Amino acid sequence: MKEPNTTKTNHKHIALDGRGEAFIVGTRVKIKHLLFYYRSGLTIEEILEGFPNITAAQFFDALSYYHDHKEQINKSFERDNLETIQEDLDVERSPDGTLKFHK
Repeated sequence: MKEPNTTKTNHKHIALDGRGEAFIVGTRVKIKHLLFYYRSGLTIEEILEGFPNITAAQFFDALSYYHDHKEQINKSFERDNLETIQEDLDVERSPDGTLKFHK
């Protein structure tokens, strides 16, 4: 059964949500979240322990999808970067944590 507002990909375990973000089918786990942990130096076993609903096959399919779509996923990482968000919204974060809007 297809999940609502999703698009199939040519990767068995990967679909795109309504915003075009790649995720593991049957979960809410986005590929970029797995990559974040992988890039931070965790082993595959450690990542799988932290995501018990993800199989090794799903994880490796996520890595394969990433290598087929690096530019798209890297742009998604960039969009999620706090500095990029602040720049896009033209806000500045004060030392006390409050936001100052420039617009």
